[in-house]
Amino acid sequence: MEKSKKILGFLILLLHLTPAKSAIGSIGGGTNSPEPSGSSMSKMETAYTSLQAWKSAITDDPLRILDSWVGSNVCSYKGVFCASSGSGGGVVVAGIDLNHANLQGSLVKELSLLTDMSLLHLNSNRFTGTVPDTFKDLLFLEELDLSNNLLSGDFPAVTLYMPTLIYLDLRFNSFSGSIPEELFYKNLDAIFLNDNQFEGEIPQSLGNSPASVINLANNKFSGSIPASMGFMGSKLREILFLNNQISGCIPEGVGLFTDIQVLDVSFNSLMGHLPDTLSCLQDIQVLNLGHNKLSGELPDVVCSLRSLMNLTVAYNFFNGFSEECSRLFIGNVGFDFSGNCIPGRDMQRPQPECSVIPGGSLSCLRIPTPKPLVCASLAEQPHHLGMVHIRIFMFYNSLPPISKAYGTICLVATAAFQLGLYSPVHIELLYEEVFYRFQVWRLFTNFFFLGKFSINFGIRLLMIARYGVQLENGPFDRRTADFLWMMIFGAFTLLVLSAIPIFWSPFLGVSLVFMLLYVWSREYPNAQINIYGLVSLKAFYFPWAMLALDVIFGSPLVPDLLGIIAGHLYYFLTVLHPLAGGKNILKTPMWVYPYCFWFFKAFSRWRIGARPVTRGQPTNPAEPERSSGVAFRGRSYRLSG
Repeated sequence: MEKSKKILGFLILLLHLTPAKSAIGSIGGGTNSPEPSGSSMSKMETAYTSLQAWKSAITDDPLRILDSWVGSNVCSYKGVFCASSGSGGGVVVAGIDLNHANLQGSLVKELSLLTDMSLLHLNSNRFTGTVPDTFKDLLFLEELDLSNNLLSGDFPAVTLYMPTLIYLDLRFNSFSGSIPEELFYKNLDAIFLNDNQFEGEIPQSLGNSPASVINLANNKFSGSIPASMGFMGSKLREILFLNNQISGCIPEGVGLFTDIQVLDVSFNSLMGHLPDTLSCLQDIQVLNLGHNKLSGELPDVVCSLRSLMNLTVAYNFFNGFSEECSRLFIGNVGFDFSGNCIPGRDMQRPQPECSVIPGGSLSCLRIPTPKPLVCASLAEQPHHLGMVHIRIFMFYNSLPPISKAYGTICLVATAAFQLGLYSPVHIELLYEEVFYRFQVWRLFTNFFFLGKFSINFGIRLLMIARYGVQLENGPFDRRTADFLWMMIFGAFTLLVLSAIPIFWSPFLGVSLVFMLLYVWSREYPNAQINIYGLVSLKAFYFPWAMLALDVIFGSPLVPDLLGIIAGHLYYFLTVLHPLAGGKNILKTPMWVYPYCFWFFKAFSRWRIGARPVTRGQPTNPAEPERSSGVAFRGRSYRLSG
């Protein structure tokens, strides 16, 4: 039996660590084709209907491009490209390229009928309105360029439904609101959101993006640069945060991108000293730190970057630089240090401005590293202790407050047990001790013990770090009080259920963690779970698959079953019932908010290298209630991070 449990634990661990693979399908390149054959006439007729509907919605065509959009042979239309479907289905519309056409009008829902399209380029036109929700049917679309138009509304969440999208360009429009954390889980190579009116904090999921280029410039983003940035893919070459309202410290993780070429954080409100890890940016060509509130001495390691072509530190509060930086004047490097507080240099701030350094009380605690930092060893040895050290702290810093607090307490509780500091019998759930000896702490402490250090313990802790964090950063983003209330309600439900003799369990922490897994599976029902390449299933069925494994290997069913019951009860009362027209009777009570604020203040200090984040502050109770609090449905979640 013990061997079976070890096998079960190993399989479940693989279930959490194996990346999901999504099918990639695309249509070949677009070239104008002759009249389509009879086998593809139905698709051509659909394409004709779609394009004519769009043509009627275009109100101005100064270049007379649409004069060619006449007749049923859509492959002869200017800007429309056809190709063979490659599956014996004949000719299909593979792409539309109307860049710089200066068309005025709107995007119509009928465009989604072009389901074989892999390319839609519409930059430099005058399209207004929003992106139709029906665009989710463009399952083979790989490139979407809507830049330099007059589009508006919230971030077009419909793009999150496009499984093969690799290029997303929304720049130079009037999109507003926050950007969804699901965006950075998509397999996008290029993300251009600059020059819009996006606001709010940059999601912590930024660290999950595999993109090579990300441009968030010229918006209204606030908060700090996510600490998770250090986990981004090795393909990253350019990332731009310029001209936003970003504050706090530059995270240590920026130095982990040894191949990055452009980093621009200018025109923000960043404070503190520069991290030594900037010296690892050996391929950086453009480093723009200008127009912030950075202070201290400009480090030699920054001025000696081997590939540097332009270094801008203008209009900060640096108080000096050394001989290495002075050499930039005689080199072939653009170096702008004006508007600082460097004695003996021209074009500096007046002395009164330098007497008070903005953010002087801000402590950018840095991860201890050897002096000088030998970046070559870190870059060449990705598993070097220093690199592992940095990544561990960065990951911990990026965790939201409630998941961080619960996971940390569970880890400390097990560590204390392993060290022999206490016996679990003093914290387990015993109703006799609670009611007859008034040991009420047992109603709380039993949730913090997940067992001794083992594979099963690691799996439960991983569930908190993965599914709890995804919930708190996703559907509960900016709703920390609601997330805390879900945990409280779940714990109370488990205590009630455990009062029934057949459901009693001395420790309910495992059940509470499984409740998080169940709620996650309802919020992201279409996320793909892959079991070591052998079995693939949707997240909706994940809890039941776990129960099935319990049955197969003879593990206890009760803890996981209790978690399913508690999770389903919460999800039914807060989501399903309100969606059916009922009232949300589990609306977060007012008394939770002060506790939430206490949690936030207490556990946001458990960070290294950044000021406490503000993303987890409790929602203002006076704000209107969200209709359901449900995150976007149907994304494909990259389990491998």
